[in-house]
Amino acid sequence: VNNTAGTATLDAITMTGSYDTAGIYVEGTGANAVVTDSNITNSIDDAIYAKNNATIAVSDTTVKSTTSAGILLNNSVTATLTNVTANENGLYGVWVTGGSTVTINGATTNSNALSGIYVSGSTANINDVTSNGNTQYGLLVANSSTSTVTSSTFSDNTIDGIAAETGSAVTVTGTTTVSGNDRHGISAIGTNSSITMTGGTISSNGDGDALD
Repeated sequence: VNNTAGTATLDAITMTGSYDTAGIYVEGTGANAVVTDSNITNSIDDAIYAKNNATIAVSDTTVKSTTSAGILLNNSVTATLTNVTANENGLYGVWVTGGSTVTINGATTNSNALSGIYVSGSTANINDVTSNGNTQYGLLVANSSTSTVTSSTFSDNTIDGIAAETGSAVTVTGTTTVSGNDRHGISAIGTNSSITMTGGTISSNGDGDALD
């Protein structure tokens, strides 16, 4: 599905496999997509790829077992993700980059080959997310990004539960749990990187609960 202008509304779509491209591709100013109650698996590229000032809303949808990201938002995309499952993808569950902004209200990003959620040079507002068992991080925020996290779980990831790098800032509130990660629970690395956590639980992380 390729949308470069106008609004595409996709409801109850089942898509298995794609040929050398994303399952759903949305590009450009004025391009808007609404995806609901759908299942996109085994894409050769990303399951959903939005770029270049596009707007997208995804709800009650599963993106799984791609060779790249479950959802990629690149270059000033505005996105809302609600009750999304992005598991077992070849790179990231959700990848936000290039000055994009995403609001996530309810998501599972488990068992991805790199990180559950990767935010690079962008803004992410994350609520009620479970990001467990990823090969790298539950949440990686890098390259002068900003992220807020509320009432989420980051457990059993191979590196850190939540990491802020290269001048990024993460604010964590609510009943967030960070536990059982192989290295640190939370990690702020590099000049001007920070993680501020109020409330919640950090426990049983392999090399210590926090590093800054």
